[in-house]
Amino acid sequence: MVRASHESGNDPEAAARRRLAIEAGAVLVIVLIALALVFKNSQPVEVDLLVATRHPRLIWVILGCLAAGFVVGFWVGGPMRNARRKR
Repeated sequence: MVRASHESGNDPEAAARRRLAIEAGAVLVIVLIALALVFKNSQPVEVDLLVATRHPRLIWVILGCLAAGFVVGFWVGGPMRNARRKR
């Protein structure tokens, strides 16, 4: 018995629709987690800097630390990437 291509799972359009549905679900989960983190971490916290004390919201402290970590990681990884590229 011969199956049609859409029944056998070889249909590229069906695979693309499934992949799009999975990606949309993943984006939705990420957005919901981000919203939960923002609302849960919205209380002010005390941050002691070298010369001053500030009271930003915790979410801004978290995002600032993520940004600083990304920049430092990119900066540290840059020379290794350039050395590998030269070889």
